[in-house]
Amino acid sequence: MYSKDDIVALEPKYVEGIGNITYVYLLDGSLVRDSRRISTIFKQMARFDLLDMEQVRLIIKKHLYIKKNIPYVYNKENIFVPIKTRKPICKNDGASTYIKISAIKNIIGNKIYLVNGIIFKSLESKTTIEKKINNGRLSALIIEEKNYLVYK
Repeated sequence: MYSKDDIVALEPKYVEGIGNITYVYLLDGSLVRDSRRISTIFKQMARFDLLDMEQVRLIIKKHLYIKKNIPYVYNKENIFVPIKTRKPICKNDGASTYIKISAIKNIIGNKIYLVNGIIFKSLESKTTIEKKINNGRLSALIIEEKNYLVYK
Protein backbone atom coordinates (compact mmCIF):
# COMPACT_ATOMS: atom_id res chain seq x y z
CA MET A 1 0.00 0.00 0.00
CA TYR A 2 1.07 3.58 -0.46
CA SER A 3 0.62 6.72 1.59
CA LYS A 4 -0.04 10.35 0.69
CA ASP A 5 3.67 11.02 1.23
CA ASP A 6 4.60 8.50 -1.50
CA ILE A 7 2.07 9.63 -4.11
CA VAL A 8 2.87 12.39 -6.61
CA ALA A 9 -0.18 12.01 -8.89
CA LEU A 10 -3.42 10.11 -9.38
CA GLU A 11 -4.66 9.78 -12.96
CA PRO A 12 -8.01 8.34 -14.10
CA LYS A 13 -7.77 5.91 -17.00
CA TYR A 14 -10.12 3.76 -19.00
CA VAL A 15 -8.73 0.33 -19.86
CA GLU A 16 -10.53 -1.72 -22.51
CA GLY A 17 -12.05 -4.85 -20.99
CA ILE A 18 -11.48 -3.64 -17.42
CA GLY A 19 -13.15 -0.23 -17.19
CA ASN A 20 -12.16 2.78 -15.12
CA ILE A 21 -9.02 2.46 -13.03
CA THR A 22 -6.63 4.87 -11.35
CA TYR A 23 -2.94 5.13 -12.18
CA VAL A 24 -1.06 5.97 -8.99
CA TYR A 25 2.32 7.60 -9.67
CA LEU A 26 4.79 7.30 -6.80
CA LEU A 27 7.73 9.46 -5.80
CA ASP A 28 10.25 6.75 -6.76
CA GLY A 29 8.92 6.86 -10.35
CA SER A 30 6.92 3.64 -10.17
CA LEU A 31 3.33 3.23 -11.32
CA VAL A 32 0.59 1.28 -9.54
CA ARG A 33 -2.78 0.44 -11.08
CA ASP A 34 -5.63 0.72 -8.59
CA SER A 35 -9.22 -0.37 -9.27
CA ARG A 36 -10.62 2.23 -6.85
CA ARG A 37 -11.83 5.70 -7.82
CA ILE A 38 -9.58 8.68 -7.06
CA SER A 39 -12.01 10.04 -4.44
CA THR A 40 -12.03 6.67 -2.64
CA ILE A 41 -8.23 6.59 -2.51
CA PHE A 42 -8.13 10.12 -1.05
CA LYS A 43 -10.82 9.33 1.53
CA GLN A 44 -9.05 6.17 2.68
CA MET A 45 -5.75 8.05 3.07
CA ALA A 46 -7.60 10.70 5.11
CA ARG A 47 -8.91 8.03 7.49
CA PHE A 48 -5.34 7.16 8.50
CA ASP A 49 -4.92 10.78 9.69
CA LEU A 50 -8.40 10.87 11.25
CA LEU A 51 -9.43 13.56 8.75
CA ASP A 52 -12.96 14.05 7.48
CA MET A 53 -12.12 14.89 3.87
CA GLU A 54 -15.72 15.84 3.06
CA GLN A 55 -15.65 18.45 5.84
CA VAL A 56 -12.23 19.73 4.71
CA ARG A 57 -13.55 20.20 1.17
CA LEU A 58 -16.69 21.97 2.44
CA ILE A 59 -14.51 24.45 4.34
CA ILE A 60 -12.42 25.08 1.22
CA LYS A 61 -15.57 25.60 -0.90
CA LYS A 62 -16.93 28.07 1.61
CA HIS A 63 -13.76 30.16 1.99
CA LEU A 64 -12.52 30.19 -1.62
CA TYR A 65 -15.95 30.37 -3.27
CA ILE A 66 -15.20 27.51 -5.62
CA LYS A 67 -17.65 24.75 -6.53
CA LYS A 68 -15.61 22.57 -8.88
CA ASN A 69 -12.00 21.45 -9.01
CA ILE A 70 -11.53 21.52 -5.25
CA PRO A 71 -8.06 20.41 -4.12
CA TYR A 72 -7.52 17.56 -1.68
CA VAL A 73 -5.60 19.02 1.26
CA TYR A 74 -4.07 17.01 4.10
CA ASN A 75 -1.44 19.52 5.25
CA LYS A 76 1.00 22.03 3.71
CA GLU A 77 3.17 19.27 2.26
CA ASN A 78 0.36 17.15 0.84
CA ILE A 79 -1.85 19.25 -1.43
CA PHE A 80 -3.28 17.59 -4.54
CA VAL A 81 -4.72 19.87 -7.23
CA PRO A 82 -6.96 18.73 -10.11
CA ILE A 83 -5.57 19.32 -13.59
CA LYS A 84 -7.66 18.36 -16.63
CA THR A 85 -5.59 15.90 -18.64
CA ARG A 86 -8.20 14.13 -20.78
CA LYS A 87 -11.71 14.44 -22.15
CA PRO A 88 -14.33 12.33 -20.36
CA ILE A 89 -15.62 9.37 -22.35
CA CYS A 90 -19.02 9.22 -20.65
CA LYS A 91 -20.95 10.52 -17.63
CA ASN A 92 -19.11 10.17 -14.28
CA ASP A 93 -15.84 9.61 -16.12
CA GLY A 94 -12.91 11.39 -14.49
CA ALA A 95 -11.01 13.92 -16.56
CA SER A 96 -8.72 15.41 -13.90
CA THR A 97 -5.38 14.11 -12.74
CA TYR A 98 -4.64 15.11 -9.16
CA ILE A 99 -1.04 16.25 -8.85
CA LYS A 100 0.84 16.96 -5.63
CA ILE A 101 2.00 20.58 -5.64
CA SER A 102 5.32 19.79 -3.94
CA ALA A 103 6.11 17.26 -6.70
CA ILE A 104 5.83 19.83 -9.51
CA LYS A 105 9.26 20.75 -10.81
CA ASN A 106 8.27 23.02 -13.69
CA ILE A 107 5.36 24.07 -15.89
CA ILE A 108 6.12 24.90 -19.51
CA GLY A 109 3.10 25.77 -21.61
CA ASN A 110 0.56 23.07 -20.89
CA LYS A 111 3.11 20.45 -19.78
CA ILE A 112 3.71 19.71 -16.11
CA TYR A 113 7.10 18.24 -15.21
CA LEU A 114 7.35 16.35 -11.92
CA VAL A 115 10.43 15.84 -9.76
CA ASN A 116 10.51 12.10 -10.55
CA GLY A 117 10.64 12.66 -14.34
CA ILE A 118 6.97 12.11 -15.14
CA ILE A 119 5.38 14.60 -17.57
CA PHE A 120 1.65 15.33 -17.81
CA LYS A 121 0.11 17.16 -20.74
CA SER A 122 -2.77 19.35 -19.58
CA LEU A 123 -5.81 20.44 -21.54
CA GLU A 124 -5.69 23.69 -19.53
CA SER A 125 -3.52 26.78 -19.95
CA LYS A 126 -0.50 27.52 -17.79
CA THR A 127 -2.44 30.42 -16.20
CA THR A 128 -5.29 28.09 -15.16
CA ILE A 129 -2.83 25.54 -13.77
CA GLU A 130 -1.07 28.24 -11.72
CA LYS A 131 -4.43 29.48 -10.42
CA LYS A 132 -5.30 25.97 -9.25
CA ILE A 133 -1.92 25.65 -7.53
CA ASN A 134 -2.50 28.97 -5.75
CA ASN A 135 -5.97 27.81 -4.67
CA GLY A 136 -4.36 24.66 -3.29
CA ARG A 137 -1.84 26.64 -1.25
CA LEU A 138 -4.56 28.97 0.05
CA SER A 139 -6.65 25.93 0.97
CA ALA A 140 -3.79 24.51 3.03
CA LEU A 141 -3.45 27.79 4.94
CA ILE A 142 -7.20 27.83 5.64
CA ILE A 143 -7.22 24.22 6.85
CA GLU A 144 -4.10 24.77 8.95
CA GLU A 145 -5.73 27.82 10.59
CA LYS A 146 -8.95 25.87 11.26
CA ASN A 147 -6.97 23.01 12.84
CA TYR A 148 -5.03 25.48 14.99
CA LEU A 149 -8.26 27.03 16.27
CA VAL A 150 -9.83 23.64 16.99
CA TYR A 151 -6.83 22.16 18.82
CA LYS A 152 -5.64 25.26 20.67
